[in-house]
Amino acid sequence: MEVLTNLWFSLGAEIVLACATLLLLLLGLLLTERHATRLVCYLSIALLLVLAVLLMWSAQNERFSDASETTAMASLIGRHFRLDTFALFCKVIVLLTTACVLLIGQVFVADASVSKSLYRFEYVIIILLATLGMCLMVSARSLLALYIGLELQSLALYICAALQRDNLRSSEAGLKYFMLGALSSALLLFGCSLLYGSVGSIYFDAILAAAHADGASSLMLQVGMVLTLCAIAFKISAVPFHMWTPDVYEGAPSSTVAFLATASKVAALALLMRLLVEAFMPLKEAWQPIIALLALASMLLGALATLPQSNIKRFIAYSAITHIGILLIGFATATPEGMRAALFYLCIYIIMSLGLFAMLLALRNAEQPSERLADLSGLSHSDPKAALALSALMFSMAGLPPFAGFFAKFYVLLAALRSDLTWLALCGVAASVVSTFYYIRIVKVMYFDEPQEQVVLTGRSNRWVLYLTAIAVALLTLQPSTLLRHSEQAVRVLFAS
Repeated sequence: MEVLTNLWFSLGAEIVLACATLLLLLLGLLLTERHATRLVCYLSIALLLVLAVLLMWSAQNERFSDASETTAMASLIGRHFRLDTFALFCKVIVLLTTACVLLIGQVFVADASVSKSLYRFEYVIIILLATLGMCLMVSARSLLALYIGLELQSLALYICAALQRDNLRSSEAGLKYFMLGALSSALLLFGCSLLYGSVGSIYFDAILAAAHADGASSLMLQVGMVLTLCAIAFKISAVPFHMWTPDVYEGAPSSTVAFLATASKVAALALLMRLLVEAFMPLKEAWQPIIALLALASMLLGALATLPQSNIKRFIAYSAITHIGILLIGFATATPEGMRAALFYLCIYIIMSLGLFAMLLALRNAEQPSERLADLSGLSHSDPKAALALSALMFSMAGLPPFAGFFAKFYVLLAALRSDLTWLALCGVAASVVSTFYYIRIVKVMYFDEPQEQVVLTGRSNRWVLYLTAIAVALLTLQPSTLLRHSEQAVRVLFAS
């Protein structure tokens, strides 16, 4: 009975999500294709929102308080999964982000002119399965649970990237993503096998104990750690494991790219944070330089490669690499302050990205989806409210004060300075200065360039998401302390375990 109780409280959201996904699949098969897509999409959004609310309620339940995290919630089925404040925080972000992606993606998914192969309810089912994998990832406490969650997410995303079967770019994107993803999975398995061979256990706490005992002298343990980190670096598009990102972002369906650039990044970064703190913290002298170099390379390449981009999706891909580099600065500090700042930065980045993708998915030029930066010209005249909201998001992404993006970067760079990573903080400032140019260029295109063709934003839900994300950025500008406090509570659990 105790096992069943722990199972429910530790993986209740995943159990409900898995069962509901199967029921939605059956429902879609019983309805006509046109009605199935819309109904399954709306029901999936409702499901994700309800689960997010229940998880937030669970965070207030005494069973999930900090005092009981090391006892009642510590383990499940051989310590494979853990539901703590950190996992709750990240799961809520993943579920809310996926719900927003499904909401703004309706314009694209239900547009038969884009691709008839996308006008199917199975697309939503695959997204839910990927979300299930992400929820498992953030709760993983063993190498086996890590691999199951990561591969469930990855396999679903491979399918989503290549879902436009009648589109050559989509098929190419799916193939590239699959081939390079298979390579990262091989690295992950090789790294996990070395970790198991060195420690004799697949659990994070056992790896932590072995690292405390003889980690500095165990070459096999350190090599396994490096290979595992490289595999996860591929998932977050850190340089030099970024080569798939621009091509996949450009070729994959825009709704898939929105999901790939937001929810999957949350899950992968949460997994990386848990690994570094709960398994590899005694080896921080070994992994700190690796994370710092990944951050440096990502910032420099991302900032410079974004400058010549004219395609919005490639622009987003390279700018995302820059943001990942700045975010990894917080990881490189190996301190609670740096990790808290990184988690805060991640939340701000997800909000800004959702607003940007809401605009991209709704942008139409002559009744066709538009992906060129030049197509934004004259948007301030045709749709001044949308142009104003997008400008606020761009200023925030650039890190200009007093927008929320400025505070996000400030806390990360401050943590780096306090950890004697001054050189890395200066590189972050330089990357932010360069990125300011191309974000302000979008504002310049909207307000000062003459429109080449008439562009409009379609979809009421997309417009509302764009407005709400801009409002959220404004509120976080005025009151960032609430999100900072929740980020600190989530990170404190990792360092206390």
